[in-house]
Amino acid sequence: GLFAAGEVSGGMHGSNRLGGNSLSDLLVFGKRAGGHAASYTDQLTSRPKVPVGAVETAVEAALAPLQRDTGENPYTLQQDLQAVMGDLVGIIRREGELVDALHRLTELRERVAKVSAAGGRRYNPGWHLALDLRNMLVVSECTAKAALERQESRGGHTREDFPTMDPSWRRVNLVCALDGDTVRLEHKPLPKMRAELIGLFDRTELAKYLTDEELADFDALTEETTRPQSTSTPATNASPNDNNTRPTPPSPRRNVGTTTPPEPTTPNDSRKPTDNTGCGEHSTNRVNPSPNNTPTTSSNRTTDRKFSNQ
Repeated sequence: GLFAAGEVSGGMHGSNRLGGNSLSDLLVFGKRAGGHAASYTDQLTSRPKVPVGAVETAVEAALAPLQRDTGENPYTLQQDLQAVMGDLVGIIRREGELVDALHRLTELRERVAKVSAAGGRRYNPGWHLALDLRNMLVVSECTAKAALERQESRGGHTREDFPTMDPSWRRVNLVCALDGDTVRLEHKPLPKMRAELIGLFDRTELAKYLTDEELADFDALTEETTRPQSTSTPATNASPNDNNTRPTPPSPRRNVGTTTPPEPTTPNDSRKPTDNTGCGEHSTNRVNPSPNNTPTTSSNRTTDRKFSNQ
């Protein structure tokens, strides 16, 4: 079979297809389709072969419009198909018009089966259109059947006789498939959205689409994720006189150009001398006491930052 990617596979937006998302769909789902196609081929023990009879049948059906002397013009059939879909399966849909559209599509299928294309096989747009008409009819019938079946309005699907959204329909996908030449429509339930995804939405927005049961699940999930965690924290109201606490002394202020009291020295003071260049191992930039133990004044001190040669 063929691995489909992008909007040709139906897309992820459902009835609310947003403009400008085609490239994103193609990149994301193209990669996924390519990965699964490669995985599929790796598991094959032999290369699949197309039956010769199927190939001959496809060739015969493709050449049939060129070999008919009588038959309708493909462009005429295309215009009639556009009129049916535009007039009866348009933006605003009604049950009576959808039923009428399905009847007319049945008549068009009989006419398309006898389509004729003039000319040969070399660049013949009329012949290409004659081949495309079958697929156009299939897609049109799928659209009309699904629009008739879905009795609500949602996204780009608007039913005048069912103008509001029905939350129960949000949980159902309508899937069309070919059974021979007949379009078969079936209901398929939607999988439940994962918790990490539904948690990204605002509740007021979800209330427009979800059922009451789903909203209850959403509320329970939100309450669980926002519940504060109980953790033990150290006491912060300890008394300043507590033995385990020690008040922080105020940091001394130093003003440039003012008299600074000398620091006490001891006979075993092993501190290295000041290196005001900042190039030694340490630069303490302290004010050393004078020999007579009198305060000295420094008006050209640098900051108390230590430098390192690392």
